[in-house]
Amino acid sequence: MNRKKTIIIALMIMFSLLIIMGGTYAWFFYNQTGSTNEQLITGDIYMHYLESNTLTLENSWPTNTYDPTKYFEFTIDGKNTTTNHDIIYDIQLVRGAVPTGKLEANRILDRFIKFRLVSVSNNVETEIFTNRSYSDLATSKRVHVATIPKNTMSEISHVYRLYMWIDSVVDIGNTETANYSITEWNNAFASVRVNVTGDFQEKEVDIEPTDSSCFTSSVVPIYTLNDLTDSNNSSALASCVDYIGNTWSGNSQLSSTPTEFCQGTGTYRYATIDDVYPPVETFQSFLDFDYEESDSFSNSEINYFLTNNIISSTNGVRITDYDTSCGLDVVIPETINNVPVLAVGAGSFDGYELTSLILPNNLLIINSEAFRYHSFASVVIPSNVRTIQSYAFATGDPAYVNFSLEMSRVYLENVINKTGRAFDWGGIVVSGNFRGAPFVSGTLNYGTGELVVTAQ
Repeated sequence: MNRKKTIIIALMIMFSLLIIMGGTYAWFFYNQTGSTNEQLITGDIYMHYLESNTLTLENSWPTNTYDPTKYFEFTIDGKNTTTNHDIIYDIQLVRGAVPTGKLEANRILDRFIKFRLVSVSNNVETEIFTNRSYSDLATSKRVHVATIPKNTMSEISHVYRLYMWIDSVVDIGNTETANYSITEWNNAFASVRVNVTGDFQEKEVDIEPTDSSCFTSSVVPIYTLNDLTDSNNSSALASCVDYIGNTWSGNSQLSSTPTEFCQGTGTYRYATIDDVYPPVETFQSFLDFDYEESDSFSNSEINYFLTNNIISSTNGVRITDYDTSCGLDVVIPETINNVPVLAVGAGSFDGYELTSLILPNNLLIINSEAFRYHSFASVVIPSNVRTIQSYAFATGDPAYVNFSLEMSRVYLENVINKTGRAFDWGGIVVSGNFRGAPFVSGTLNYGTGELVVTAQ
């Protein structure tokens, strides 16, 4: 297939190279084929359409599925020769322009349009999502986040196909209950534009962290459960089982055997919290609680666990507050005073409405409400994070506030999860009433919003 590339000239200002990929778009018209074939190049990263591809809705009437032969195919090509910086890009959807001869009033309501997005390799599709609709595409909606990894020296291609169809719930006819009359439907159209935006700035050095003086922090012991499944630690396991068995015996909230709990696979459920799904904790997540909170092991229990080699301890920085005069785009440093930042304490950034956030690679723990009431829609969870507690990235809790007002705030829409671990995103991003289904990657729909978690 032939390709064309239109080069976007980069502007050099104050020795800083900032390259932004603009919107590339295809039309989806009611009973009309799009003919646009635009391409943009951004440094070593570019997006293009395949010229042979066209897209129409499968017919002029609603249907309950997509037409597998009709799609918009686009490709993200490039290489990333930096040694320490992954290039992140977002795929977004937004309303397209009104076609010639139509009026904005003829646009089919956004909620009646269904989408399916897939990645393609050797013409084999891998579904990213399907049967998804949006109540309002007047502003861009992120639908997928991906990266071109550092040290990608040879050009690679990420191929995507976007399908679009009209929901079968649409009622067309000359009745009072119909969504559209026959005359209205004959003039109806749907159009969507695909935008690809993201961080395309070439960086030969790490992103400059926010100055450590902007953070209030303290050096604290960070406790880690030893591997009690190892036969060499049988004595420690026996001491742990003895303690849990005698101290928590008959506790209905311990939903496993003492051995399972001590080995890190068992759980404890809070029966006293008035949520549909109370938080479920493991031995390690108990250890990871901010000790300003009450839901943690007591000092005497910690001493017992240390003495009997049930847990080990290392010193690390726990951030407890932030000076917003330093800015709302925050890059938490890897170390403060040469001590690794291992935890972000409960409520450290609560209510500060940060507009962007980069977490340190050595981070282990994100405590409850750490980044509650933020103003960023995407975040990357570094590979070492093992615990993310309730409401850490929440913007409102329908159990305790006017949720209709809270929904006007910015919620997380995309998370890149580099940990390989399953987290209970409902309790982390929305509220306790959405807990109950931890996952590594997937989609969380919480009624009026949606979170897409991508594993990496």
